Amino acid sequence: MTNDEYWYAPPRLAVAYREAHKLRMRQHNDQAWLQGLYFRDALAETISSAMGGKGGKKPEYPKKPIDLGLETEAEKQDKARREREKIIANLTLWKKMWDRQSKSGETPSQQ
Repeated sequence: MTNDEYWYAPPRLAVAYREAHKLRMRQHNDQAWLQGLYFRDALAETISSAMGGKGGKKPEYPKKPIDLGLETEAEKQDKARREREKIIANLTLWKKMWDRQSKSGETPSQQ
């Protein structure tokens, strides 16, 4: 905010500048946190490889960037389609189980 803006602009402008600064600081903080997360994953994988511990699951550095919810519209639609297909498959399986139990004369609640 320039001196002229501070002294001669509407007071609400100073509030807008302050809010913008808070948003920028939050963004910097989020970026630093994400960088730390990547660093931790890389360090964990390196130490695990160097120590060569037996058994257990070895940490693995992510193959692709962490999803921050910045999907394109096509990716959102594809994800929704896959979720629908999964629900339909589950419902179909439940229906088959119900039909099989109904034919045997046993209700699913009697199991």
